[in-house]
Amino acid sequence: ALLALAAAVTGALVTYGAGRSLLGRGITMPPAPGMTLPSQVFLVFSPTDTVTVVALTVGVAIGGAALVAVRVLRGPIVRGLKVA
Repeated sequence: ALLALAAAVTGALVTYGAGRSLLGRGITMPPAPGMTLPSQVFLVFSPTDTVTVVALTVGVAIGGAALVAVRVLRGPIVRGLKVA
């Protein structure tokens, strides 16, 4: 859980930094059908979305580890001790 939390926070910080530095002026998109002028698209980071993404990342990591743990616990001990 701590590794997933660290990875999620690091990913959010890197994404925020890239969005502020590399894409600070926005991204020029080609005109949509029926339009003649291009449009500017900006990356906006809301704190609520960031917390949600971090929580989902940690939840998925914990859920994946729990599934593996349940599978190992339900298997026979001999299979766990067998050398591959």
